[in-house]
Amino acid sequence: MLTYEQITSQIINSMKEAGLNPYIIKHNLELVTLMKEFECLCVVKDKRSPYITRAEISFSWDSTMTAESIYGGNCALFHDETEECFHDEENREAVLELEIKYNIEAKEGFKEESNLINTELITVINTIMEHQNKPQITWEITLNNNGVHFVRSINLHHYWNIDINDEDLDLDWVFEEVREMLISIDKLPFIENKL
Repeated sequence: MLTYEQITSQIINSMKEAGLNPYIIKHNLELVTLMKEFECLCVVKDKRSPYITRAEISFSWDSTMTAESIYGGNCALFHDETEECFHDEENREAVLELEIKYNIEAKEGFKEESNLINTELITVINTIMEHQNKPQITWEITLNNNGVHFVRSINLHHYWNIDINDEDLDLDWVFEEVREMLISIDKLPFIENKL
């Protein structure tokens, strides 16, 4: 089983190989439960700041995963190592849930055009993604005193279950898709590119 450090290194390397620029890379550790969390933002390489359209990559890693990846199991957490147990006989799946979230902002003139925005985003998603793991689109909408709604922000997010038993972990395909999504989203006429 790969370690947390091996996986985060592979994620960052795969981003760079796919033509993405990772930034604001965070490793959080919750001190009571020893839960680790990885978060990273990325944009297409050579994109100029400010980064309004970007992808956020994250995953959680619990203390049991740390024990299994470093010591080969977690029996020592539950009983003395000399005792017979069934923990080693269990067929556990070592799976990491990798979250990918796209942050998007609409231009001022398009903030009332939620149907157009939705249609265009679904077209981009269906053009790039040939698999069934399509992102869910979430909206933050504001309603003014006249009853007119405005799109404040748009997020697309989905998850990939990654087998972390594989020493030859290949994530290039994930981040190539992220790159294609970011490029295609930026080409849409309603996307805000400057503050």
